[in-house]
Amino acid sequence: MCTINLEELLKSHGHEVAIFAMQHPDTLPTPWSWYFPSEVKFKPGPGMIEAFLRPFGTREVKNKFNALLDDFQPDVVHLNNIHSQLSPLIAELAHQRGIKVVWTLHDYKLLCPRYDCLRDGKKACEECFTNKHKVLEYKCMKGSAVASLLAYKEAMKWNRERIEKCTDIYLCPSRFMANKMTEGGFSPDKIHKLCNFIDVEKCRKDSYSKEDYYCFIGRLSHEKGIKTLIENQKGGIQMTEKGRTMAFQIPEELFQRIKRHLERETLRNGKKLTQRDFVLNLITQALDEADAENAAEQNAPTEAPAEARVADVTAPADTDTPDEDNAV
Repeated sequence: MCTINLEELLKSHGHEVAIFAMQHPDTLPTPWSWYFPSEVKFKPGPGMIEAFLRPFGTREVKNKFNALLDDFQPDVVHLNNIHSQLSPLIAELAHQRGIKVVWTLHDYKLLCPRYDCLRDGKKACEECFTNKHKVLEYKCMKGSAVASLLAYKEAMKWNRERIEKCTDIYLCPSRFMANKMTEGGFSPDKIHKLCNFIDVEKCRKDSYSKEDYYCFIGRLSHEKGIKTLIENQKGGIQMTEKGRTMAFQIPEELFQRIKRHLERETLRNGKKLTQRDFVLNLITQALDEADAENAAEQNAPTEAPAEARVADVTAPADTDTPDEDNAV
């Protein structure tokens, strides 16, 4: 989405924009699609070899990106997430033509072969900042020696010196990332902080008064830091030792229904009904009903089991039915 929004923003300011990406069934239609290299999937199958080679730079990527550069002739090449599906090869190809290369960083891949600076996916680790061999020692890539070896080889090929030579500017969405890039040896002169932007008109509200909850937007996985956010929050919501946090995803259609219901109830009662209060009321009501039903079952008198009834039917002697008893 960030690439789509950026494309719209640049075009609105009079710039011409071309897109280069990997082919994928979910890719939006674009006049530049025929330049896109084929899709690679990192799972067992016929395309596994191509998937292993793609991060190191392949002939297909080179030929198709050069064709795009020949036809579009850009003044600037702006990179996003390119390692696994395209590779930093495209930065070198642009630089060799004298085209300025701007690279927006969305993770720590240039510092950490695993990309997130989390050993075993949990423990913060920065040892690869100065020694990429650590990815082999700790088997950082899903605990696999083979995957970690590939990540190590990729990091060594696209090392800091080689990457810096063909990149003019690194855009970091936070000061923290910018500082980490500097700690990892990248030139401070090339590092700039530029926070991710949003279209404020699409989320503008009449009132921005705070309510008694936090809103976390992101994938519910460890590296996103939601647990750290909850444990280390200061001020605002006072979470006691008895408090617990529930987080789950719901379908978009259901979310919109809830939103409309809250708006109706707020207008009808003249008092704002929050999502938190709505959900808590539903949970409390369901639990109260379940407790009442369970209590009724516990207090109900116990009846003696009824005796089983069996009807014996004997076939008449003058029929063809075998002379045996039948239970019905």
